[in-house]
Amino acid sequence: MNQRTLQRVYTRHLRESKPTFENIFEINFSHTDFPIFEYDENGETIKISYPEAKQRIREVARGLEELIPEKNIFIGLNIDSSPNWVIGFWAILMSGNKPYLINLRHPKNLTKSILETLKVKYLLSDGENEDFGLKNLQISDIFYEIEANHQFNFANEIALSTSGTTMNEKICIYSGKEILAQLSNTEYILSKCRESKRMYKKTIKLLAFLPLYHIFGLIAVYFWFTYFGYTLVFLKDYSPQTILHTVRKHEVTHIFAVPLLWRTIEDEVRREVHKKGEALEEKFNKGIAKINNLQNINYALGISMARRHLKEVRNALFGDSVKFCISGGSYLNDSTLKLMSGIGYPLYNGYGASEIGITSFELSKKPKHRLLNSIGKPFPSVSYQIVDGTLRVKGQSTCHSIIIEGKEIHTDEWFDTLDIAHVDETGRYYIDGRKTDLIITENGENVNPDEIEKNFNFSSFPVLYFSVIGLGEKRDDISLIIQPNKKLQTSEIEEIKKYIDSVNETLPFSHKIKSLFLSYDDIQNRNAIKVSRTYLRKGIEENKIHLLSFDKAIKNEEYESTSLTEILIDLFQEALNVDRSLITPTSHFLYDLNGTSLDYFALLSLVNARFNTNISFDPNDPLATVQDFERYLTEHMK
Repeated sequence: MNQRTLQRVYTRHLRESKPTFENIFEINFSHTDFPIFEYDENGETIKISYPEAKQRIREVARGLEELIPEKNIFIGLNIDSSPNWVIGFWAILMSGNKPYLINLRHPKNLTKSILETLKVKYLLSDGENEDFGLKNLQISDIFYEIEANHQFNFANEIALSTSGTTMNEKICIYSGKEILAQLSNTEYILSKCRESKRMYKKTIKLLAFLPLYHIFGLIAVYFWFTYFGYTLVFLKDYSPQTILHTVRKHEVTHIFAVPLLWRTIEDEVRREVHKKGEALEEKFNKGIAKINNLQNINYALGISMARRHLKEVRNALFGDSVKFCISGGSYLNDSTLKLMSGIGYPLYNGYGASEIGITSFELSKKPKHRLLNSIGKPFPSVSYQIVDGTLRVKGQSTCHSIIIEGKEIHTDEWFDTLDIAHVDETGRYYIDGRKTDLIITENGENVNPDEIEKNFNFSSFPVLYFSVIGLGEKRDDISLIIQPNKKLQTSEIEEIKKYIDSVNETLPFSHKIKSLFLSYDDIQNRNAIKVSRTYLRKGIEENKIHLLSFDKAIKNEEYESTSLTEILIDLFQEALNVDRSLITPTSHFLYDLNGTSLDYFALLSLVNARFNTNISFDPNDPLATVQDFERYLTEHMK
C-alpha cells in the first residue's frame, strides 16, 4: 500500500477513532513498511521501523509499571528531541501515567516550580540531564521482557509548558480528545494544499528541527506526520553545517522551523550575494522577483526555473529534495518569505500557541497569497473572532485546562490570544502585533511597535536582536533598543545611527523613534524564539538589562593564556570561521565574534567531541567565552 492510499485510510480512521491516546497509538504504530526514525551514528545511517519502535515502547512501559507503583500521576519526560523522546512519551502514557514534557531550555528554577505544581516525583531521562532532586529513571536501563498479550491501561492526558518568553509558570493540559482534533485538521490541509500530496514520489521525510516538547514540534512535526507513517530525521546537533548536511544526505522533504532559521538563511544568502558585487546583487534580486511572479502563473515552471538558474544557491543550502516548509512561532519578515519562495523552497506561515495548539497556516501554493504574510484561515477544529482588535480562538483542539502560577483554569470559552489581528475579504487572518505591547503616546494615539519594527532591516549590520518598546514613566517614549552581536567600532555605531535616522525620516511623526539605546545584555531570553517586550521591560526595570549610549564600548580584560586556551580558541575559530586574531579569552561568542545561536550549537558539538564531554546549553549559566569554557572544563575534568 503506497503512502497516498495510507493517507486516505488513516484519515478515515481519524473520523472513526475514539478520542484517546491509546487509539491514537494503535493507529500510529500500525505501519509496517516505513521507518519512523532515521539518523546518523558513527558515520552510518540508522533506520528504525514502526514495529521496532513499538516493541521498545512496550518494553519501557512494562518497566515503568514495575518501577512506579502509582498510576495516573505526572512523570517528567526529561529527554531532548530524539527517538528516545518518542519512546519515553508513549511508554509513560502506556504505563498508566501522564507525561509532563519538560522544556530543557527553561531555567532550572522555573522547571522545578512546574514539577512541584504537578506533584512530579519521577523523571524519565536519557543521559545526564538535571534530576531536580527527584527519582531519576534512565530509559537506557529499562529492558523488561513482555508477553505479547500483556494489556496496558493507558492514561489520557499530557502536560506541556509555554515556550518561555516571559518566564512565568504556565502549564497546558491536553487529552487525547484535543490531540485527535488536531490530527483531524490534516484532512482539511491535504484537501486545500493538494500540491503537498503530488510533489514527490519518495517517502516523506521531515527534519526534526523543532523541540518535540514545544506545541509546534509536538503537533506539526510529530503527530501530523508519524500518524500517517512518515519518517522523522533527527539531527546529531543544531550547527548550520549539520543541518544542511543532514537535509541533503537524508533527502529531507519537509522542514518546519521558527523564523530564526529562515532569517539566518536569508542573511547568509544575502551576505554571499552582496560580496559578489552590486551588479550581480541587482540581477539576483530581479531573478527572485521574476521566479515568484512565474510561480503565480505556473507553479511548476517557476520551481523548475529556480532549480535551473539558482542551482548554486540551492546546492549550498538544502539541495533539491525539500518541497515544503512552514514557519511559526513569531513574526516572519516579508523579505524572508520572498527570498525562500524565489529560491524555490515554498515557505508557508502558520499560527498557534501552547494554549490553543496549531490553529491555521496559509495553504496557497501561489506566492501572491503566501507573500502577504497571512496566517491563513482557521482549521476546522477551531473558530476565530476578533474582539476589540485582538484574536480570540475557541474549538475542539485547544487545551482543556491551563495552570497559571498554580491555579487551574478551564478553557471552554473563547481564549484571548492578545495578538492584534485583522481579516481580509478572502477570510485570511493577519497578526499585526501584541496588545500588551501597544504604546499610548502623549496625544492618546495607540501605536503598534511591530508596525514600526517592520520598517527596519539590520541584516547588513552587526545586530543580533532589536526591539521597539515604550519606555519612560508613562511608557510613551518610543525607543529602539539594539543588541549587537559583537563589540562595535565607532565607525559601525555611526553607520547604524545614520541608517536609523534615514528610516526615521520616512515614518509618520507619531511613529518616529524618540530614543535610541544599545545593550550588550540579552534583550531576548535565550530560551525564547522571539523578543518578548514583557521580558525586555522586566529586565530593564530589574537592572539586568543595561541600556547604553552609542559611544560606550566594552574592553576585554587581560587573561593569561594556557595550552587549553589555545585549543579552545581553535575550536571557536572553527565554529565561527573568523580570523583567529579576533578571538581573545574574554571575547563574547555572540557580541564580540558575531556568532549566532546555530553557530553556538556547532561550538558545543566541537568542544564535546574534542574533550569527550557532554556540555549542553544551560540557560542558568551559559558559556560564552573561551574563559568560560576553560573554567568549566577545568572544574569538570579533574
